[in-house]
Amino acid sequence: MPVLVEEDTEFKHREVLRDTDFLRERLSALPPKKFESISSADKYTVTVQLAAWDRELGRH
Repeated sequence: MPVLVEEDTEFKHREVLRDTDFLRERLSALPPKKFESISSADKYTVTVQLAAWDRELGRH
C-alpha cells in the first residue's frame, strides 16, 4: 500500500497513509467482504480504499 500512496500524488495525508500501524488498524476494522476485496491485491480497489481513508483524515 505505501507504494500506491507514493504513486498517487493526489493524497493529502500521504505520511499517515504510509504508516503501517495506521494501515493495520484500518484493515482490521474493515468488514470481511471489503477486506477480501482489498487483500486480493487489485490495485484499483486498494487505491479506492486509500482515497476513502485520505478523505476521512481530512474531516478530522
